[in-house]
Amino acid sequence: GGGRGSHSPAGGGSPAERRRSTSIKAPPADSGPAIQETVARIRSNDDPLDWCWYVYDRRSNCILFDSCGDTGADDFASKVDDAKMMFGFLRIEDTRIGHGRVKFVYCIWMGAKVGAFLKAKSNTHKNYVARDIGQFHLELRVEDPSDLDYDRIVRKLLSSVDY
Repeated sequence: GGGRGSHSPAGGGSPAERRRSTSIKAPPADSGPAIQETVARIRSNDDPLDWCWYVYDRRSNCILFDSCGDTGADDFASKVDDAKMMFGFLRIEDTRIGHGRVKFVYCIWMGAKVGAFLKAKSNTHKNYVARDIGQFHLELRVEDPSDLDYDRIVRKLLSSVDY
């Protein structure tokens, strides 16, 4: 009778094999600092680093280091690329969120030229990176560079965090 047959869908392999082949791979050792390493530096009060970006590389199926800096949110925002899916981490220190208070923002950038297939996979990639980042105060999913405006980010932090 009907039900489950041995029919293999286009692409071949069992569902588990297909899932395994599409899961994100660990980046090559020479691809730059690991997410956890860069995030630890951004979290540290003794390191001036305050932002980083990682990018999904479709060819290698890896999340790779893109850039980092100690130059603030404006420079962070200037690094996005319309053709890429990027994952950023930003340290914010602003008197409006409390004197001496530090907040961390996890940003998922989805460039306007990123295809529908890749956009559909973005939640999987977002969760993969979030696991390596650890705790953060605000998650932003952005497609427009104006959403990375410093004052806009601070206003979102103020409206989303209880003190």
